[in-house]
Amino acid sequence: MARLGAYEYPEIGLFEAISIGKRISQDFGGSISRAHLAEVLGMSERGGRFSVVLGGLRMWRIAEGRSNIRVTQLGVRSASPVSPEEAVEVTTELARSVGLFNQLRTRLGTSVADPAALNLVLEELTGAPRAEITQRISTLEKILRELPPGVSGTGSRNVGVIASTVHVQESNPALEPQVTSESAITRLKLSFSGGTVDLEESPEAIAMVIQLLEQHRRRTPS
Repeated sequence: MARLGAYEYPEIGLFEAISIGKRISQDFGGSISRAHLAEVLGMSERGGRFSVVLGGLRMWRIAEGRSNIRVTQLGVRSASPVSPEEAVEVTTELARSVGLFNQLRTRLGTSVADPAALNLVLEELTGAPRAEITQRISTLEKILRELPPGVSGTGSRNVGVIASTVHVQESNPALEPQVTSESAITRLKLSFSGGTVDLEESPEAIAMVIQLLEQHRRRTPS
């Protein structure tokens, strides 16, 4: 894990951590030795990249332990959600695990992808030198963009993103990849009569959209 001022933060994204936790959960019964995990991931047990991965798994609350890496209950739920609602709920809860990201989301809202605004707020929050922040801003911006929309604050298990972002009603959904001129980031937008899902395109986002469409198919009369 990395540090800016008094704040620690993971250097891997949430969905990468979830993916590794899912592998440990499904392929190794939820527990694996540190050495074996490094081997499975094709990394050196003593290498810097492996330390980054382990730190990320702990900070995102996906796994715990040192010599033996164990998937947490939240990690298990994210690996095998029983419904699309639980998948959204647990992802949102995990996304609230990092204090620095909570603060940035609360202060910046949808402007987290604006490097200038992000830089200024990071200076104010952390007190870190501008040169240090500039060096790390691209990694922070990438991780923040992956977080589910509507995640802010240190909230508990109340998951407003389900109601505000995914409101499924009986209608024909439209799914259309879009590229914004400002960021040139491809996004997936799934529109229902009562709301939309708007996520940066990634394998994990596509999987979540497929789950939502499958749920909608089951609810739609044949």
